Amino acid sequence: MDFVWQYRRAALLCFMMLALRNEPDTSPGGVRTVGGKKTDVWPRKRVARVDGDVILGALFPVHSRSDVHTCGPIIEQEGIQPLEMLLFTLDKINQNATFLPNITIGARILDSCDSDAYALGQAVEFIKGAMTDTGDSEYVCVDGSSPVVKERHPIVGVIGGASSVVSIQVANLLRLFKLPQVSYWSTSPDLSNKDRFDYFFRTVASDVYQARAMVEILKAFNWTYISAVYEDSNYGIKGISAVEDLARASGICIAVSLMVSREAGDTREEEFNKILQELLDKPKAKAVIVYLVERDAKSFFAAVSRFTLSGKFIWIGSDGWGGRQIPVAKQEWAVEGAITVQPRARVISKFDEYFTSLKPDTNVRNPWFKEAWESHFECRIPGTADTPFNDFETTCSDDMVLDETSGYQQNSLLQLVAESALAFAHALKDMHADYCGDEPGLCSNMTTISGESLKDYLLNVSFEGHDRQEFHFQPNGDGPPRYTIMNFQRDKNDRYSWKRVGYLDEEIFRLQMKEIHFGRESVGYQGYPVSMCSAPCPPGHEKKISARDSCCWSCNPCSEFQYLSKEDFCTECPLGQKPDKGKTT
Repeated sequence: MDFVWQYRRAALLCFMMLALRNEPDTSPGGVRTVGGKKTDVWPRKRVARVDGDVILGALFPVHSRSDVHTCGPIIEQEGIQPLEMLLFTLDKINQNATFLPNITIGARILDSCDSDAYALGQAVEFIKGAMTDTGDSEYVCVDGSSPVVKERHPIVGVIGGASSVVSIQVANLLRLFKLPQVSYWSTSPDLSNKDRFDYFFRTVASDVYQARAMVEILKAFNWTYISAVYEDSNYGIKGISAVEDLARASGICIAVSLMVSREAGDTREEEFNKILQELLDKPKAKAVIVYLVERDAKSFFAAVSRFTLSGKFIWIGSDGWGGRQIPVAKQEWAVEGAITVQPRARVISKFDEYFTSLKPDTNVRNPWFKEAWESHFECRIPGTADTPFNDFETTCSDDMVLDETSGYQQNSLLQLVAESALAFAHALKDMHADYCGDEPGLCSNMTTISGESLKDYLLNVSFEGHDRQEFHFQPNGDGPPRYTIMNFQRDKNDRYSWKRVGYLDEEIFRLQMKEIHFGRESVGYQGYPVSMCSAPCPPGHEKKISARDSCCWSCNPCSEFQYLSKEDFCTECPLGQKPDKGKTT
């Protein structure tokens, strides 16, 4: 049976490789020959490699998605930092001689470019690596003698992707080959479905819990009439659907719900202008749910800046952009007062020390680091290859330092990346204890690691995370539902920053309303912005609810001989009687 399964896997892989054979052939050097002329090829397919006895594949959005080039500019906070966090975590695991005695965990790390189609092609490399090591050469020559076969270490699991659209595509492939996958940031509710994604895990919770936190915020401020802006992706559609369902169940009405296309290209500015005009057409819906990823959020708030809409709306943000600097940079005033929800995680100070010590001439295991350095300092390192995005005139100098003064800030969600690696490490540790006992190294029982068995060990891991709380997967493979509520504030010196103002932990929700600062133009009733279609009717007035929207009504006074019934309708008094002064009876 095992031979039949291996044969079927190989046949399926061959079929997939044939299907992808028309993809552009990109070499590590990024050069191909067309008509006898050498031209640059983009994107360049590279791999970050860490040798080990057990190999994990990993996908990170090292570059952003591009409507023109497939892969856009390099991303430091969302791509390079999580990649380096994985390397940092593997270093710590492998340096602990007692954790997995005589066993090291290695990695093969690829770029997803935050594109589901591109990531799917990259994931095929993991399937090939699950059958054999993905080394550049199958053989190693020793002292000029006949070639000997290099020791092979197949890939046993995959870390990633970041976005839900990428993880869904990759998960559909990996499950066919029984290869466990642990994502760090993918939050779509669809991924909780174990019938569809039986080999998928994640260290972050489903957006169902994020939706609950958002609705709790709306209820806390009595915002009963809201609008929504969301992206046309599984992340956006499923996330906003969960918010709207919970909102309606709580008596909150949606004035307008507007979708942002994922691939708008040159029409993106026009699209956002239209969306903002539709929001302005519903001015009473002051609270707006913004369910976008970082790139689209940045473009959206650029449009808000163009429209000079300071104080017009209160933004309630999702984890796709909340708590981050890139979407708000140079347009802070347009985002001021925003309240966002993001998975709870601790800043890891030791990673700051590690990351800021990296240099482009010594960090050779990360093939994208020089490109990231050029992007960060907007300079060129002599001898580096051209890209569509590194046309800088300044030459990088040796005295450049990557720190807070030069713009470095740790991504606040890196803990989830570390926990993805730790989950695999603890699963392998538990497997080793059962399969090998006290025997160090990979015993004969672990020479071949079954994906089915590793999946079972993953589901049962339990360890202390960086936040000093126990980490374990939910029965459906999701991470624990723990969220931080953030508020984007301006201080008395006109400096902006994200401040923690609440949390959701399992079933407990807390919001420090007095700590929340809104834009100075936003305050309304009792010092808080108002987001309701109609105010409560005064005594002696009945509600006449709009046929279009249950949150909108007019207030009509009851006549001299009418009183207000419990249903808020004017009702005739019995013959010969008059209502009391308040017209309640």
